[in-house]
Amino acid sequence: FIDLSNNKISDKGIENFSKCNFFIKLKNLYLDRNNISDKGIEYLCKCTFLTNLSFLILSNNNISDEGVEILSECN
Repeated sequence: FIDLSNNKISDKGIENFSKCNFFIKLKNLYLDRNNISDKGIEYLCKCTFLTNLSFLILSNNNISDEGVEILSECN
């Protein structure tokens, strides 16, 4: 697992993180308290490893209902 909680990653950090292919076996990803918005969720949905996750923690970010919907629809 990777715990990146409370690191001020923001959407730009998620954009860069989403381009990395090293996490294909990642099962748990903690991204709470990182100032991530709906745009960050769009980037996150582009991650090749997202479908392998068992846990994705995004609490205490700036994600709206629209961001939640985007996340629920990504493959």
